[in-house]
Amino acid sequence: MAQPLPSLYPNLYRYSRPALFRAAAAAADPKSADHAELARSLAHLREEAKRAAGFAPVSVTDKAAPPPSGDPKDYQSIATYVWPDPKSGDGLPWIEIDGKRNPECDNYDQEPLHRLSNAVTTLALSAFLFRNQEHGRHAARLLHHWYLDPATGMNPNLNFGQHVPGQCHGRPWGIIESALFIPPMLESAELLEWTGDLPKVDADALRGFLARLLDWLQSHPYPLYIATFHNNHGVYFDQLVARIALYVGQPAVARAVLARVPHKIREQIEPDGSQPRELRRANALIYTTMNLRGFLQLADMSARLGIDLHAYRTPEGSSIRGGVDFLRDLATGERDVSYKEHANWQPNAAALLAMAGYKFGDPALLKTAATIDPDLPAHCVHLTHSATP
Repeated sequence: MAQPLPSLYPNLYRYSRPALFRAAAAAADPKSADHAELARSLAHLREEAKRAAGFAPVSVTDKAAPPPSGDPKDYQSIATYVWPDPKSGDGLPWIEIDGKRNPECDNYDQEPLHRLSNAVTTLALSAFLFRNQEHGRHAARLLHHWYLDPATGMNPNLNFGQHVPGQCHGRPWGIIESALFIPPMLESAELLEWTGDLPKVDADALRGFLARLLDWLQSHPYPLYIATFHNNHGVYFDQLVARIALYVGQPAVARAVLARVPHKIREQIEPDGSQPRELRRANALIYTTMNLRGFLQLADMSARLGIDLHAYRTPEGSSIRGGVDFLRDLATGERDVSYKEHANWQPNAAALLAMAGYKFGDPALLKTAATIDPDLPAHCVHLTHSATP
């Protein structure tokens, strides 16, 4: 008897399924035209996967001291841009210096979660595209150690994200750390289930963990507050809730979240494509690129549910596409505007423009992306987003 359709394909919301199958076929046939086109991206992925295969399991229990709860399994981070106050004898309370990252952040859970997300994403793609079972199983072990192991698994809350010494034990803004890193891991978990590398018992347990985290996200004062924000925090919060809801089988929750995205487009993107709330930040172009990526990923999820946000335009003329064009003009120098920027933002902008080029069917955006950064760091965009010819 033939398998039912849902089991024949991975259940994806951020990647293009046709693009992945095209890349897998190209990887399997070095003589094909698709392989010639994707060869560089496939080679990059192979090299990254080799490095990721050596990534040792990490856990929230690895930090030097537990959070105020006394439970090391509670996630904890320190606010990214806070520093000891030089005018205070003991440095307390710490003060914010926007755009200046405190390396003390690396001693908490944010950086390990970031590295975990990158490793799992790379290994899962390797498992799917190259049928590398060793990589797939290692990705599954990494997920198990961080989320599911009774001794090291994270508790389903974000109570202590972005704490500020001398001021507070946690803040609503800490949610964005998980919002940046959990959704891509869920896309990877879907791939690992499809390849058979994530055991069913772990897949079921992961859904149970995330269902409990979703309950926290729908009831705790921190997320209820951050959901109202009209900047990158609100955008990525919506992405986190919607992606978890889809993963645990609660599409009605995802639809309710995605229904408010048009309002956020109207509030955050001007008719000329600019994002004033991001452009006034110290790292204006990093945040502009990041927020626009969040909007594109929300549009991708919406598309799977039959909601077209890629083409949405407010009565005033604001749109995601307008934001893309504004960023393109900044990246190419066609828009000569000076913003505060201390970081190298062009590589991320090139990756986003490549993604948008595929989403909007615009080869000119792909060409611009390659011009801005020929060594596109997010080379996997070509593997995960390119349309099937």
